[in-house]
Amino acid sequence: MRAADRSLLIRAVLVLMLTRWGLAWLGYAKLRRLLSDFRRARHSATKAGAEEVERIVWAVRTAGRMVLGARPCLPLAMATQWLLWRRGILTDLRIGVMRDEAGHLDAHAWVEQDGRILIGESPALERFERLPALSLWT
Repeated sequence: MRAADRSLLIRAVLVLMLTRWGLAWLGYAKLRRLLSDFRRARHSATKAGAEEVERIVWAVRTAGRMVLGARPCLPLAMATQWLLWRRGILTDLRIGVMRDEAGHLDAHAWVEQDGRILIGESPALERFERLPALSLWT
């Protein structure tokens, strides 16, 4: 593994762990505000291309397999969006909801860029009622 990939993977692990912890202890709204405040101070002006997007998505997926348990979609989506934003790439966090066969509410989160799903693909995605897109950084 190249040093740059190893460094990116370590960052992805750290961001995922902090995101998971933040969601558990602070909740979505407080974590979003905290990340938004951090964003204002630390945004990178560098613009990344498609290859960089794929590297970041790879790193988050790989890190997710290492540190996340069940129901990882929201931390994966938030971490992906934040790491991409740090490279100057704006995306939308999408959340969808549906009722399963037993009538229980189910939700799923994913990240899109210009309508293309970057992370959070699911064969059941079409069954989810999509909520308005969340651009966490505006």
